[in-house]
Amino acid sequence: MKIKCAIIDDEPEAIQLLKKVIADFCTNDAEVVCTSENVINGLKMLKQNTPDLLFLDIEMPDATGFDLIEMLPDRNFKIVFVTAYEKHALKAIKAKPFDYLLKPVDIEEVIKVIQLAKKEHKSVNENNRVFKLKIPIKEGSIFISPSEIVYIKGDGRYSQIVLKDSTQYTVTRNIGLFENE
Repeated sequence: MKIKCAIIDDEPEAIQLLKKVIADFCTNDAEVVCTSENVINGLKMLKQNTPDLLFLDIEMPDATGFDLIEMLPDRNFKIVFVTAYEKHALKAIKAKPFDYLLKPVDIEEVIKVIQLAKKEHKSVNENNRVFKLKIPIKEGSIFISPSEIVYIKGDGRYSQIVLKDSTQYTVTRNIGLFENE
């Protein structure tokens, strides 16, 4: 699965450079899904295309990258500041970015950021997977979350499953198999 990237920068050359680096060196790991040359359009863009990673310039004519962050208090993507000025580093740290890159961007740094973002994204997705038990019933199979089960009672080759909503299933499956799952 590729990391979805967005870029907001008032310099078209900076956008093109990042797009090229990602396309040429991170083609298996990331793709640029949207770009904007200003904060106002960038805000609209982010509401329509939620990225995993946003490369964000700080100093732009209409507003700053920090202004954009304040407009998105519930963001669910990581931010990489990309700026020509070291002077913003302290304020950027307070915004809790994923990374902070200085222009002109170094190809190796962009590659490292993408790889780390992909690794974290994969880890988060794996940890958020919902586990469900496959229960064979006469009509086929159903999937039940373990949190819905009050208890499972074993009876030889059969098991009786009782759910919170008082639904009961008797299945031809040994309780040991459920324990293993």
